[in-house]
Order: sequence, then C-alpha cells, then structure tokens
Amino acid sequence: MIVEQVKRARAVGAPLIAISTADQPATVQTLRAGLNGKAPLLQWDNVRGFAPLNDLGAQVAAGIPQAMKVEPITDFVEALIQAAGFPGERPTTEEQPAAGGAILIVCEAHRLLDRVDSCQAVLNLRDAYKASGRSLILLGPGFQFPSEIAQDILLIEEQLPTPEQIGDILRTLWTQGEVDHDDDTISRATDALRGLANFPIEQAGAMAIRPDGDRCDRYGVQPAVDKDGKIPDIHYFDEASLEVEEAEADKVRTTVSGPTPG
Repeated sequence: MIVEQVKRARAVGAPLIAISTADQPATVQTLRAGLNGKAPLLQWDNVRGFAPLNDLGAQVAAGIPQAMKVEPITDFVEALIQAAGFPGERPTTEEQPAAGGAILIVCEAHRLLDRVDSCQAVLNLRDAYKASGRSLILLGPGFQFPSEIAQDILLIEEQLPTPEQIGDILRTLWTQGEVDHDDDTISRATDALRGLANFPIEQAGAMAIRPDGDRCDRYGVQPAVDKDGKIPDIHYFDEASLEVEEAEADKVRTTVSGPTPG
C-alpha cells in the first residue's frame, strides 16, 4: 500500500519522494487519510498554491506571509523556498506534544523539474529535510528525472487498484446510489474494469446504472488493455448503457445488470 511505503521511506530518513500514479487526486486523498497523524500535511499545485490537509498543516499555512495568502504562490521555486521554513520533527515538551516533520505534496511535479532552478530548489531541501524528518512528495503519472537530482529522489510506483479494491469502489458507489447488485455482478464488473485507475472505474460503474425495467443487454466494457498491451483512450459501456434516460429521481429505482449468460 502506498501509505505504508511512504511511512517506511520517512522512517529511514528519505527526504525526497516521488510517486508515479495514474490518479493524483486519489493519491492525495489516500495520503491524507493515511498520514493524517502528528505531522503537518500540506498540498501545493501551480494554480491554487498551498492548501493544508490537516490541522497541523493549517497552522503551518497560517505562517505564510499575508501577501502570499492573498495571491497564492503558484511558482514552484517560490513554493519550495517557503517550504524550506516548514517545521521539522520535534520532541515532546512541557508546552507541546511531539510532532513529525512537515510533509509537502506537490501535484503535477513531472512537469516542473525541467528547469535548472527547479532542480536546485529541490536539491536545496534534501539535506535540511533529511536532518529534520521532513518530506517532499512529488506526484505525477511518470518521471524522468534530470541527472542533477536523479540519484536523490526515491521513486515509488503506485499500483492500479487490485480486484478487491475495484470491487470495493463499485460496491460503495452502488450502495450509496441505492442500486441493486450482488456478488456475481461485482465480480463480473471487476473483471471488466481491471487496468483502470480509481476515477475511470467510478465513471464506468456509474455508466452501468440503468432505470429498472431497462436493463443492459450485456456489461459491454472495452478491454482494459488491448491486444498490443496498450490502454485504450476510451473505456465505455455498450450503446445500450450509453443511452441517456431522463426520469424523476424519486420515481426511479436504479439497478445494475450483469452480462447475458452465454
């Protein structure tokens, strides 16, 4: 699990971590849930700037100069200059409990490392972050690091959802939507949706919901991987399940149909 890998990396003092992920927002939420303990946790992207992900992170964000709060820091180098001042781990004292070093998660980082000043800004954090238990976590669908920092960053590959995780996503989606389903339908849908990330799994699962009495003839999902081993650009249900049905929400009971036997 990605959270356990990050925890192990922090435990051995790895300050610079990159996570290759097919779904960055989902990875942020996974890390937020798994790391939301005794360390400040913040996110940064080049549109919104800094955003705290827990209460300790909010305290850190409150220390950013007021002028920068009014106009978000959307430059990567400037953001890392600010991150250099984030708190490191601290022991328990009479005034306050122990806390881990700050964690900064950077989105779309694979597009930000091709400038020499970006590389230098990352490298500037390495020793200081290692000495104080802080972490810089870079997110992207894949990385080709510049030679200047290629040996300094620990790369973690986040795996696509397992069959069990796909089943959990569908089960949660359909249960929340009060959609009738059984274990056999979950199993067949799981097989059809292997090879996709969290968000397209949810989208495909939602596409399978049909008004009662107008059931899909078959599940009809494109293979997750084609004969050449490539993921198709579009994953969609057959034409029956793509038709838009308009009905009053309180008058329609939705259901999910599995494939026709044979």
